Formats: sequence, C-alpha cells, structure tokens
Amino acid sequence: MRATFGKCFAASRAGRSEDVVWDASSLQNGHTLFIGRPGAGKTYQLNRFIRSLVANGHQSLRVHVFDVHDDIAVPGASEVIFSQSTPYGLNPLEVGADPHFGGVNKCIRAFLRTIDKVAGNLGPRQQSLLRNLLLDVYRIRGFDPNNARTWEIGR
Repeated sequence: MRATFGKCFAASRAGRSEDVVWDASSLQNGHTLFIGRPGAGKTYQLNRFIRSLVANGHQSLRVHVFDVHDDIAVPGASEVIFSQSTPYGLNPLEVGADPHFGGVNKCIRAFLRTIDKVAGNLGPRQQSLLRNLLLDVYRIRGFDPNNARTWEIGR
C-alpha cells in the first residue's frame, strides 16, 4: 500500500525531483501521525494522503482520524466525538511493550514533555516529583521499568 505526498523540495533544488512516498510494506507498522503547529498544512496533507490511498485502489482501507477541532472531512468516514461526556479518549500513560521503542521510562518522558508544553515550564522539582509519582503508580500496577516482560500488563 502506497500513498504519494508530493515532491521532495530538497531533491528538486538539486535539479531532480523525487516523490515523497509512504509505503506500508517498508514500515514496521502502518500507523501514521500528522503533527505540527496551526497552519502548517496538517489537514491539507492528511486529505491528500487519504485521496492518494483511495486513488491507488485502497477504497476499503480503514482510516482513523482524531480531530479535536472537527475540521477534517473524510468521505464515507464514521465519526466519534472525543469529549469529557463520551467514553472515548486516548490514554497518555499507556506503556508501549516493545523493548526497543517502548517502556515505562519512555512513556513517562513523553508524558512529562506533553505536560510541559501544555502547562508551561515545569520546574525541576515538579518534574522529579511527577516522574517519581508515576513510577510509583506503574510499580503498584505491576510494571517494572527495567523488565520489558511486565510492560504487557493490561493489554
């Protein structure tokens, strides 16, 4: 399964143009995440990506779009509203079980970065306190930061 995003600008400046292609057969998993600042073109690229997949014969493909602003329209999509009054959401503390790319410590670091970006700069004491609190919570639930076999709990 392949989708074309467009042309590589850097390659075009060198006198040749190369397609920027997402190729599921060369990836570890088929997940794709579009992130960026407001106005960076995420919605445009996402719509282009989906149109490219459909144009390449993947009409039955399931696409999940988490759109907090409700401004992305995907033809034929089913929709779920994420809010405080629905049972749907994302768990920022879910531990990835892959020993190379997951783990308790990585999850905690990502969570602290997110809190820091959203709430402003956490001081070193607040970061340390929150990190230790989360480590305690994970340990209580049976997760060992140094043992990848325990990262499968609850899956």
